Amino acid sequence: MPSEMSGMQVRIVASAVDIAPTAWLELAPRNDPLWTRGCLMALENAALGPRQWDYIVITINNCTAAILPTFTYAPLDLAMVVNARAKKGLGQLRRILPRFGFVQVLFCGHLLGEGRALIADWAPPSVPRALSDAVLTLSKDRRATWVIVKDLPSAELERWWPVLRERGFFQVPGVADAVLPISWPTWPEYELTLRGNARRNLGKRRRRLTRHDGVRIETVSDYQAMAPLMIPLYEQVVARAPAVLDVWSEHSFREFARRLHQATDIDSELVACWRGDELVGFVVLLVAGRGCVALRLGLDYRVAAELELYHNLHYQAIKIATDRKCASISFGQAAHATKRQYGCRELPLTHVVTHRNPILRLILRVGLARLLHRSPQIPLM
Repeated sequence: MPSEMSGMQVRIVASAVDIAPTAWLELAPRNDPLWTRGCLMALENAALGPRQWDYIVITINNCTAAILPTFTYAPLDLAMVVNARAKKGLGQLRRILPRFGFVQVLFCGHLLGEGRALIADWAPPSVPRALSDAVLTLSKDRRATWVIVKDLPSAELERWWPVLRERGFFQVPGVADAVLPISWPTWPEYELTLRGNARRNLGKRRRRLTRHDGVRIETVSDYQAMAPLMIPLYEQVVARAPAVLDVWSEHSFREFARRLHQATDIDSELVACWRGDELVGFVVLLVAGRGCVALRLGLDYRVAAELELYHNLHYQAIKIATDRKCASISFGQAAHATKRQYGCRELPLTHVVTHRNPILRLILRVGLARLLHRSPQIPLM
């Protein structure tokens, strides 16, 4: 690389800053904050775990036809991303083989959200093939034995699967995203969409919060200085998570907030719950176009149940998204039963996976199928 054929050029760039803003405006979804250029540039600098970021860019006659973000973990500790049963098995094996389960992985798509390749409507059918070939070449350059095209919704899977199947990839069910479509113009009308226990619970939970003196929820547009207060609450949530791909530090929250505060294509707000002068809960919101994402959550579990923090922070996020005239809000890949109470729908996602070793690829194809028969979802974030 670069390689050229009929005016096509495939190149690798190290940052979204190296891609023209006009290309992002043309190719990226307008209502998904995670896929804004500003968000990806912020993630690159937040030190969340990947060793290296790369973007595969395809141009045809100097016009950008496709962009695919990738990120490499070298290595990735599988104990971070598997369920509790698998963690136990890894722990037992590591008593004998301490380095077992540390793998080199090239991920394609988005670190924090659903995966896709940004492909122009006018791009010819050869572009997905060129992207998939570039992915396999890049995996060799980065010495990644695993390649995972992660969290594909059905439309993206339909586009990618024919060319990836030819190249030895296989499908692994992912964890669904919880998305709340917003069709009501105001918060009171949202309340009216809820039925029975869901509406009664909303009222009880909000009253339970407000009856405590000194407890308040506020929205902060520039939360860089709050990073030291946020990290202990975030770590309490992560400690209870079954799997996690990105690991945030105080630096991560501060740098992410700083970059987003400077970005022009995305807004970020912190919904913060205080008890007196003490931060006891927060949720980071991203907004772009008519899309909203509740990105990361932090809770003080000493008071979380008493104040119904989890629910009240999410209710406030829904209210903000409603006030901002968003068409939807994404709540991520956890606690689906709880989020169905808010009216969320589940968006199925699929990983497409391969291993560069053909023998291991065959073993994994069969072994993962058996594992998934018992546990139908493998979370990768």
